[in-house]
Amino acid sequence: MLAVAFEIRKFLSDNWDVLLHALLRTLEVSAIAIVGAFFIGAILGAARAHRIPVVSQIAAAYVEVIRNTPILVQIFFIFFALPELGLRLQTFTVAWLAVMVWGGAFNTENWRAGFEAVPHRFREAGLALGFSRLATFFNVTLPIGGRIALPATINTYISVLKNTALLYVIAYPELTTTALQINALDLLHPGRHLPGAGLGALGPDPPGGVAPRDSGDALMLLSILPDWVGPVARYMATDGLKGTARIGGIALVSSALIGVLFGTLLTIRFLPLQSLIRLYIEVWRGLPIIVTIFLIYFALPSLSPHLRFDAFTAAAIGLSLWGSAQMAEATRGAVQSIPREQHEAASALGFGWVGRHAYVILPQALRRLLPPGVSLLVNILQNTTLAGVLGGAELLGTAQRSVERLGAPQPTGLLGHPHAFEIYGAVLVVFFVISFPLTRLAAYLERRLI
Repeated sequence: MLAVAFEIRKFLSDNWDVLLHALLRTLEVSAIAIVGAFFIGAILGAARAHRIPVVSQIAAAYVEVIRNTPILVQIFFIFFALPELGLRLQTFTVAWLAVMVWGGAFNTENWRAGFEAVPHRFREAGLALGFSRLATFFNVTLPIGGRIALPATINTYISVLKNTALLYVIAYPELTTTALQINALDLLHPGRHLPGAGLGALGPDPPGGVAPRDSGDALMLLSILPDWVGPVARYMATDGLKGTARIGGIALVSSALIGVLFGTLLTIRFLPLQSLIRLYIEVWRGLPIIVTIFLIYFALPSLSPHLRFDAFTAAAIGLSLWGSAQMAEATRGAVQSIPREQHEAASALGFGWVGRHAYVILPQALRRLLPPGVSLLVNILQNTTLAGVLGGAELLGTAQRSVERLGAPQPTGLLGHPHAFEIYGAVLVVFFVISFPLTRLAAYLERRLI
């Protein structure tokens, strides 16, 4: 441990000026994104709360699309896909724009909830005093609703700051990117980046009629699409979706098991145990998930050769650490929400601590954990895209490889067409189709069970 602490101190002392410059860049992007998210959230939140025609519907669609697709895919789409439409933006612009758009969607819901929580009689009192509707909003609804929304908006701004670490994928020199560049860490090692056998099906657009086609009704649609669609779709479906499901399934199960255990133990009034679990929760909830995965993938092998993990395992472990911390905090709240009379009644029946929680408390708490559990599943599935940054074969990773392969020069010397707009757009659609029903299910369970 002393050797590790010494290396960290040496790293910081040798590179403090570069890291300080990177920190300033991180804060610059965060500040622009936070200010933009504030105005987007306040304006669209007010439109949704007051049900302004057209604007309210557009705001609702914007919120659902952004919240139900991974921010990493959004960054890829803005940076790589939009240039195919002639919208080529500078890296700095993409950096603050992507994070601001993401934060604005979440902030819209924060402000909407705050405005709708203002009692209707307050607005009626403002109108009775002679204020116009606009003046009532600025003098009554906005101050009170803003105060109600403040805790949620602060959490959103913290998430905006942490999401700047994802700008590594477009090589924006923020703190995470700079730290990795200092250590000359190349994420695109050939052995970790090249896909499996599925990549062999890809290539620049072949001449019409050359690519073989499988029989079956499911592939008939592909016969009327361009020749590159079939191989890309099969590769992304068989390798990409499979990898996403595997990482998400492992992370969800481990997060639930560890989180429920730690959350229940956190309710025990034993300070050393509470302090250790609280430290675990705050560390893994506070770090950006991509930083946690980088620590597992790049830093742990330097401590021991036995701690070397592939991209799939590193992503699953990182998501499990983050997910279990989230679930532990949710479990603590669910257990503590059970009335004290339930504990006393179980004790009167002769149950000890373990029996009381196993047969009386946890069954009721788990029911209340269903809505946050479904929301955790959505977040885990969306964050599986981080495995693609390390070269893992999940949905975004296979999409990225498909774009690179299709854009590679052909044997004739001509450049291929990457089809980034179509491929990254398809990834956005797939994640939306998966996430949107789950978010609706979480909202339904919250209304019915809590």
